[in-house]
Amino acid sequence: MDRIVSWCLRNKSVVFLATLLLIASGVFATTRLNQELLPDIEFPVITISTPVPGAGPETVDEQVTQPLESVITGVENLEGIQANSAQGFSIVIAEFSLDADTEEAEAELQAAIENVSLPDQAVEPEVRRQSASEFPIMNVSLAAPDGDLAALTAYTQDEVVPRLEEVAGIGRVDVVGGSEDRIEVELDPAALEENGLPAAAVASAIQGANANAPVGSVDIEGLSTPVRVTGEVGDVEALRNLPISAASAAGGAPGGAPPGAAPPGAGAAGASQYTQAPPEPVTLGEIADVRVAESNLSGIARTNGESSLGLNITKAPDANTVDVAAGVEEALAGAREELGEEQVQVVFNSAEDVKESINSLIEEGVIGAGLAILVIFFFLRSLRATLVTAVSLPTSVLAALLFSWGYDLTLNILTLAGLTIAVGRVVDDAIVVLENSYRYVQKGYDPEEAALRGTTEVASAITSSTLTTTAVFLPLAVVGGIVSKFFVPLSLTVALALLASLIVSITIIPVLVSVHQARRAPRGGSKARRPVYGGLLQRGRPRCPARQPPGAQGREEGWGWDPARARRRPRPLARVGGSLRHSGPGRPAGRRPRRAHGPPRRRDGAGPRLSGRDRRRPWGAGPPRHRTSRRAGLPPVLRASLRGRGGRFPRAAVHADAPVGAPESAGGAGARAGLLRRRARGDTVPPGQLLPGGRGEDRAGQGRASARRRAPADRRGGSSVRGVPRGRSRRAQLPDLHRR
Repeated sequence: MDRIVSWCLRNKSVVFLATLLLIASGVFATTRLNQELLPDIEFPVITISTPVPGAGPETVDEQVTQPLESVITGVENLEGIQANSAQGFSIVIAEFSLDADTEEAEAELQAAIENVSLPDQAVEPEVRRQSASEFPIMNVSLAAPDGDLAALTAYTQDEVVPRLEEVAGIGRVDVVGGSEDRIEVELDPAALEENGLPAAAVASAIQGANANAPVGSVDIEGLSTPVRVTGEVGDVEALRNLPISAASAAGGAPGGAPPGAAPPGAGAAGASQYTQAPPEPVTLGEIADVRVAESNLSGIARTNGESSLGLNITKAPDANTVDVAAGVEEALAGAREELGEEQVQVVFNSAEDVKESINSLIEEGVIGAGLAILVIFFFLRSLRATLVTAVSLPTSVLAALLFSWGYDLTLNILTLAGLTIAVGRVVDDAIVVLENSYRYVQKGYDPEEAALRGTTEVASAITSSTLTTTAVFLPLAVVGGIVSKFFVPLSLTVALALLASLIVSITIIPVLVSVHQARRAPRGGSKARRPVYGGLLQRGRPRCPARQPPGAQGREEGWGWDPARARRRPRPLARVGGSLRHSGPGRPAGRRPRRAHGPPRRRDGAGPRLSGRDRRRPWGAGPPRHRTSRRAGLPPVLRASLRGRGGRFPRAAVHADAPVGAPESAGGAGARAGLLRRRARGDTVPPGQLLPGGRGEDRAGQGRASARRRAPADRRGGSSVRGVPRGRSRRAQLPDLHRR
């Protein structure tokens, strides 16, 4: 990791250019992301719809549904088939596995259906995948100004639908409701009987008038071109004048012979019969009632209680919902000019919901980012440090959007929710790197060296923290089923944002720290940033004995142990604990136990010699403890008598380890007090007696000098007895238990 940081610090210009390129690419990718309400999820379901006009449910099931089921059973990854046969309609639903490619499965189904033999009246089956993009994104209602629904339908199919289909991203436009003109022919049975014409002859004549069949091919310069003959009745009047003859009733001459020709094999009499007495043709209007009628297309549509025409607009799977909706609005501008503004209404537009949801999430994300920056400034108390940290926020988010565009993700409510979750976390790594680098700057390091040391020191910590947080969202992507398809964009967006923040914290943040950080701490040192939370921590700090020596760096910053404050604040719990321990029930008054630490002191005074520094603490004790802690081992009476002496008390009392009131020969505290008074009077101490300072005296005649040397005068009173002020009775200053 240190190589990456070192390279970034040596190539600051490259890092700045890469950052600008990343931001620009992220902005470009954001504008190119498809905006949708939900992710484009393809369900593993394909439907096969087959209209069969005029057929009953049993006929549809036997002739359409069952043949379709038999040919699609061999398709790969097929898990189940559901079929439904209704009056004039058949639908077959094929279910595939979740990991199947629905596009490939659709192609296989289409190829299998082409080999099925269906009835003549059946319409070609329609194969369609089921996905979130198959739902209409817009519903448009068209109303006729004069109430002529048939004319509106014709105008919509001829003008409006072609315009909409030209819009980029349009998948399908379905017309709902409306009506179209159709020609109805109602035969007159009496007229048919009078002219000797069956109904089949009339139907054959009408079908012949609307013939559409191939007649052969024409070779032109080596190229063969097929030729078809088509015929179409122009209007109702032309259909009424359609001639219907007896030859038509007979079905026409076989072999394609004209109606007046004699059939093959007929004799002369037969020929004369056909040529001499041809039947007089009649028109269709003479034997039937021909009129124009209206018919509903696919249903009835109403808007605000009035008959209307509905348009369901579906976008392509890879199209942008917002862009498609904008194109549809432009295409409907011509219809609004011709029909009127009130006649063309958009009933439903999912693009409005998409934009509202996206704008709401973006607004919440911006507010969250602003609050995060304010919190950073509140604790760092430095505008420069806050700006350096805030750089990671837009950079990480734009990098995540760039990679989302590369992974073909869309900008929907789930991806934006993932970015909103990651906003509060992407600045954590940058804060850690900034604080650690700032600490080295305060120590006097060069800003570049401080950035290098501060980043490499916490690189492993922030890496493990980021990877741990990223691993939390991985199970959401592997849940399985349709649910995983919804949570994959969420987990992937969060993971990309967190990984981008980690890269930014170890590449861009050190460079910004080295460039913008001052060589010395701001005015006031760390106290400029400490008042928010430092006072709370500093208040309880002196009560805990620290191992840090006075005058260290921590004391200068306000985090060390202040011995002066510790002396002024003696621990009250030590007094209470000592009193309870030595005055509890079951213990004789005036006695205290022997010390549990250190070896027992010899009665004859022999033992290791102590230095002047070690005389003030018991035998065999560890490192020097706090001065106020030595009162805990004294009897309550002696501790009460020494309460006003500022922690200074006689050495005889400190080193007394025998029961109080013991005779002098036993080496008790009374014997030591007597030796102390004899020295004060100038008497000599016998050889071998234990001196109050804790040292044995082996040479006679030096008791007075030894006593003065081992018990120097008190600094406050000048007396030869430590802790006894000048001008007061030494005997009166001793506790009652120590008086002879």
